[in-house]
Amino acid sequence: MFFTAALLTASLLVSPSPDRINHVKADLLKGGLSKQETVALFEDPRLKVIPIRKPELTWAELEEKLLGKEGLANAKEFLKNNSSVLEKAEKQFGVQKEAIVALVGIESLWGENLGKDPAILTLYSLLARAPEKRWRRWAHEFVELTLYCKNLGVDCFTILGSRSGALSIVQFMPISIRLYGYDGDGDGKIDLSNNADAIFSAANFLVKHGWHKNKHRAFARYVGSDGGYPKITKLLMKALAQEQKQAQVAASAHR
Repeated sequence: MFFTAALLTASLLVSPSPDRINHVKADLLKGGLSKQETVALFEDPRLKVIPIRKPELTWAELEEKLLGKEGLANAKEFLKNNSSVLEKAEKQFGVQKEAIVALVGIESLWGENLGKDPAILTLYSLLARAPEKRWRRWAHEFVELTLYCKNLGVDCFTILGSRSGALSIVQFMPISIRLYGYDGDGDGKIDLSNNADAIFSAANFLVKHGWHKNKHRAFARYVGSDGGYPKITKLLMKALAQEQKQAQVAASAHR
């Protein structure tokens, strides 16, 4: 049994086929990577296939964690520390700040959980394992992440991501960064390690996916399916609104 399991594990850690690698290399060159940079990437000893982690929490467990005393305290702290940016995003996009705070909580526990593995390794591994009909999706994501890193001038191997390769406090997939990423602080670049850019990008995504017509659907599109996402977001938004109302009442009573 151990021998069989070891063989299975080894088979899952095989690198992407030459055809897939060549496809990625061609797209990287089209995207602006030089031949030297492309060769260096695939010769980098850090580039390897890794095991894909399993989900850590069910929707029910996540709901309990977010709506508990500690979760609400973290939500309030995030709202306080990013109040100016959240208010600017709300004014520009019409997405309530409570919605963004709730979304960041669900996606990354307000920055506590950005992932445990470099996103580039996760995407490389998914590229290797994906069936014939789906590998091009992961090739595209791998290319987009690499170009994103080049544009920012950062080492891709230092950017952590989720088990699907999403990154930042808002857990954007690399393709979504190109499509919906937003320069929230006006410095001329989109860098989702910057909270202003991340918050504005999340608001932009929601609006582009029908926020003003159907908030439930916009939330569902954020993760690709209904799941428990819209429900938890609404509960967390409600809890945050109640917390703020109580704080305002308390502040008024002491004037």
